[in-house]
Amino acid sequence: MPVSAALVIAHPGHELRAFGFLRRYHPKVAILTDGSGSQGEPRIARTQQILRENDCREGCWMGEISDTAIYGIILAGEVTPFVEWTIRLAAMLRENFVTLVAGDALEGFSPSHDLCRFMLDAATDLLARETGRRIVNHGFFLDGPPGVVPFARKDDAVVMNLDDAEFAAKKAAAHGYEELRNELQRALDRFGEAPFRREVYFPAPCRLPLEAMFRQPPDYEVLGEQRVREGVFPDVIRFHRHVRPLVERLRASLGLKQA
Repeated sequence: MPVSAALVIAHPGHELRAFGFLRRYHPKVAILTDGSGSQGEPRIARTQQILRENDCREGCWMGEISDTAIYGIILAGEVTPFVEWTIRLAAMLRENFVTLVAGDALEGFSPSHDLCRFMLDAATDLLARETGRRIVNHGFFLDGPPGVVPFARKDDAVVMNLDDAEFAAKKAAAHGYEELRNELQRALDRFGEAPFRREVYFPAPCRLPLEAMFRQPPDYEVLGEQRVREGVFPDVIRFHRHVRPLVERLRASLGLKQA
């Protein structure tokens, strides 16, 4: 039976970490932000080209909001956009009879990444409540090392070892992504090329209670403090002050049990 798949990511460019998934499943792809960052230059067009080249379809979001704007609504505690995005995502999963979805893992690297994960988990919970159908929901690392199976998920992880043609196509797509050249070079300097030949997808969501997450400040708080000192950001997004209350209100608004 053919797999109906979806890929749900916070930023354009994340599809490069899930390139084997794109090539093998041709998923419906939802991308929350336009990838414009603090410089205000969207990069969604390059990702759309990659999707077309790999026979993938655009989903319910496609550069829905700028990075600056989503930071503003997180700091302001505006839950309504997240509720609306989650409802649309659940509808996309339902209407396309999706049986397998992959998305950003919860890493504490970016609040947008983590909120995208929380919305995806809420959308699959909505779908299960409405249809009685629980779809396979996997995460993959964006900041963490590629090709590594998390120890706690090693029995259930799906590992894709890319063949020569798949890896060549992945490298070509990455090298052609001008807007991410510096980020990609930093990743290659950090991990080398070989690990990117292996893609790991592990079961999500994380069912750890929200209040137990991030006992230590996540990376985006540390980086945010630096960006505030540099004058790039006006304030620091914090998990327990900003993200956690948004997730709690999101789930409450949808009538879902708290994580």
